[in-house]
Amino acid sequence: MDASRTISLRYNETLAYANQLEELAISLEQMAERAKSDLELLGSIWAGETALKYREKLMREESLIRCRAGELHAAADALRNAARKTYAAEMYALSLIGG
Repeated sequence: MDASRTISLRYNETLAYANQLEELAISLEQMAERAKSDLELLGSIWAGETALKYREKLMREESLIRCRAGELHAAADALRNAARKTYAAEMYALSLIGG
């Protein structure tokens, strides 16, 4: 396999991995949205100190899930940016050596 094809293949694999991270982040956001809906429903049907403590715990969990989703989005963006820069640098280096 020639060098430019190898570089392109690695670039595309990296972008696919970034897309998987993005999909996972979206799934986590959907999970957090469901938790938020559950919290609203729970608040309407369950009252008392135990209910309050449980809702507080769910709110913390929802917040953590959203935070992790944001981190995954950021990781996917960083991976894409690094892949683009690496691809450009490797192709440029290849052009310098006549590959």
